[in-house]
Amino acid sequence: MKFEEIELRLRTRFGAAIREAKPDALDPWIAVDPAALPAVALFLRDAEELAFDDLSILTATDFPPDRIQVAYHLWSYRHHHLLVLKVDLPRAEPGVQTVGDLWPAASWYEREMYDLLGVRFAGHPALRRLLLPEDWEGHPLRKDWREPEQYQGMPTSRTFSIDLFGDYANEIARSRPLRGLLVHDGEETRRSGEVLAARLGLADIDVELAAVHQIDPRQASGRDLLLIGVHGKGLLAAATDGNVLSFVERLPDLGGLPCAVYEVYTATAGDVLDQVCALLARKNGRLLGRGAVIAGRPDKDPDGLAATLLDALRSGALARPPAPPAPAPSAPTAASETRDA
Repeated sequence: MKFEEIELRLRTRFGAAIREAKPDALDPWIAVDPAALPAVALFLRDAEELAFDDLSILTATDFPPDRIQVAYHLWSYRHHHLLVLKVDLPRAEPGVQTVGDLWPAASWYEREMYDLLGVRFAGHPALRRLLLPEDWEGHPLRKDWREPEQYQGMPTSRTFSIDLFGDYANEIARSRPLRGLLVHDGEETRRSGEVLAARLGLADIDVELAAVHQIDPRQASGRDLLLIGVHGKGLLAAATDGNVLSFVERLPDLGGLPCAVYEVYTATAGDVLDQVCALLARKNGRLLGRGAVIAGRPDKDPDGLAATLLDALRSGALARPPAPPAPAPSAPTAASETRDA
């Protein structure tokens, strides 16, 4: 049924109780007198030609200084038409009859609107806060609400997580600057590598990015971390010049160098990432983590790999094994003393 037909039926039956209609809205709506809401809602649900059998969601909006508007988003599974029903309530004491007896899902939504905006729904069987504790003061979605500094002696302000991370990163940077090498085999793995390198850079882990066909594997020596990014399709090929398998096979003995590997998932990738991990193990690499990112979304950190590596850094697992002590100089022999003389 078209919106205009629904509006006509409501105006014919309820007259002046239908206050306003907006057919050209993104979600066409009709505003009704709050006192008429129970009868209008029952008619919308039970009239054969309307049959609004589903309340998809119930929301409310604060319009200071004088009103709060409650919106009921209705849908008919039988006729596949929709309608938004609205009521305007006085902001000082917003209240309206519950519709939970018509659409049971409304009971949860009404509790949420009571909690966040202070709307009271008469006849609700258990009208209490849903998200906040019962002794919380005020309603956070009102536009003049201000968060208190404390609740039950606890501060309500929070430090942004990036600030916490930055403090930790600076502490790590002062104590243990590290150098990493990230080798990638294409555009998607490079972009994920840039995200990874930027996050590790906050902890002063200086990560150099290099394309696999442009770098000598021997440059991995002397680094504190080796990262390898590979596209799933690239792993299916044999170890030919210019791909990741070839690069790893030509690596020198890594001597326990910490490593991490990530892959851009493709439909044909399968378990081929295991090949790279196995090769790194043969080269005495110490695998700290492996991750993956979905093809087409290369601008993401693969499976939170940065967090894994930073945890390893905090625990000391990312520290390079100590170098063996230099051999002590040998004592001079009699022959060498005679030759020096």
